Amino acid sequence: MRIVTVCIPTIAGREALLERAVQSVQVQTVPCELLVMKDEERKGPGATRNRLLAQVKTPFLVFLDDDDYIDARYVEKTLIQANATRGYYVYTDWYEYPPSGPRRRAAPDCCQWFDGTWHTITALLPTRWARSVGGFNEKLPALEDTDFWLKIRAYGGCSVRLAEPLMHYTSSPDGRSHNAVRAGIVEKIKRELADKYRGITMPCCTGTVAQPPAGDRQPDDVLVTPVFGGRMRRIGRVTGRMYPYSGPGDYVWVSPRDVQVSNEWRLVNPPLAFSEAAEQLSDYLRTLGEKNVSGAIAEPPAPLPEAAKPNLARLKARKSGN
Repeated sequence: MRIVTVCIPTIAGREALLERAVQSVQVQTVPCELLVMKDEERKGPGATRNRLLAQVKTPFLVFLDDDDYIDARYVEKTLIQANATRGYYVYTDWYEYPPSGPRRRAAPDCCQWFDGTWHTITALLPTRWARSVGGFNEKLPALEDTDFWLKIRAYGGCSVRLAEPLMHYTSSPDGRSHNAVRAGIVEKIKRELADKYRGITMPCCTGTVAQPPAGDRQPDDVLVTPVFGGRMRRIGRVTGRMYPYSGPGDYVWVSPRDVQVSNEWRLVNPPLAFSEAAEQLSDYLRTLGEKNVSGAIAEPPAPLPEAAKPNLARLKARKSGN
């Protein structure tokens, strides 16, 4: 059973680039489904991705632009990471190819969209998450990728970085994103998204294990450390589960449902030897079809947050000294 579909939108005149992208999918060490769709009406990549999304039948998907390509072990390694950190989508580092020459780009551990850092559209994502948030905003002339990832976070989804350059990104000065920057569109959309998603940030989801974690591990638990506060016992906001005494720097086994609804936990990514990872992946592939692989995101989706509005009465009272 194949569990990953790679979706590639394309347009006329990019056949050579598309062939490279398709070949990179066909040589994956873990076989996956492939969907390609040409945007005949030039409605944009967001619209084409939505039509591809409607055809996906596997529990995971990867969006890949036609001028980009992935390493042969991209699917294998992101699945290994997904297995190690259940309930999180996986993004990776990449190699970028601007006219000045190739360079390795490190994805941020914490995606702060409006500080100028982000990861690419290519990530291993539970299919149900993409559908739960309604896919891509087809009305945006640019930054539909950024809007999509912010929407995932606003609905309760979390991400984890796999710090390996497993995809290859083409940065063209004539590309759609560069044209949008030159036209002055991007800054306007950034302000609109900042207002729409005020208070929504991507959580930190990386780290290493330096000590034994506290508490007994239950099925599907993830390893986390508290973000703030002193040593105390914390109660899961969703499960009501009582967790052991812990403070920042301590490691605790926690239900992913409790991690998703607050910013009090940071996911810890334990190091995984390849032999162990390969064995886990084999088991994972055998059993994945029987499991709910995307239960961490809200179902049904929670409403998007409204931008905070100032309390004028309070401001006036503060100004007058009352």
